[in-house]
Amino acid sequence: DAVERGWLRDMQSGGQGRPNMSAILQTAYEVASALNYLHSHGVVHGDLSAWNVLLTSQGTPASGGHRGFIAKVADFGLSRCLEEVMAIQTRTYGTITHQPPETLSQGIVSRETDTYSLGVLMWQMYTGKRPWHGMTHGQIIMTVVEGSKSLEFPPETPEGFMALAMVCMAPAASDRPNMQTVCKVLQALRNALPNPKGR
Repeated sequence: DAVERGWLRDMQSGGQGRPNMSAILQTAYEVASALNYLHSHGVVHGDLSAWNVLLTSQGTPASGGHRGFIAKVADFGLSRCLEEVMAIQTRTYGTITHQPPETLSQGIVSRETDTYSLGVLMWQMYTGKRPWHGMTHGQIIMTVVEGSKSLEFPPETPEGFMALAMVCMAPAASDRPNMQTVCKVLQALRNALPNPKGR
């Protein structure tokens, strides 16, 4: 597929402007659906971030909606097949800003790794900011592993969306929902919007 709209990172607003919840929820749902498909086939992406979600206008108008693009997960260079095991250990991992504590400290990669990364991506889409901006890689690793600080949503963030993102970013992998559940919640949040074009 041709990349016609660039990457999700290019859509960052820097925190300027009002978030469009309809577009955010639709994009998050498309990403979660792609991850759910991978997980159902025993594959973990391992490096989800705004740097490898591409935006394309290819596809049906109904799926793209008023956003004018469809989000697709790309860059499977660090993807791994879990086969019969629930998690693996590795010496290589993806974008540090989107990785969970167990990956940064022990190199553990699992389906829950992708769930955590999606939570960070949801925070990034809503705030329009880069996660852990201004911090070095060492500082990010220490902060995430020690749990001394978490990514904070603005107080006006819709409760359901924020709650889902926060549980996706739970420090303990066992506390994070599976991707099928994430898809169901995102779908429910989309259906609950008072206006199909969001706010």
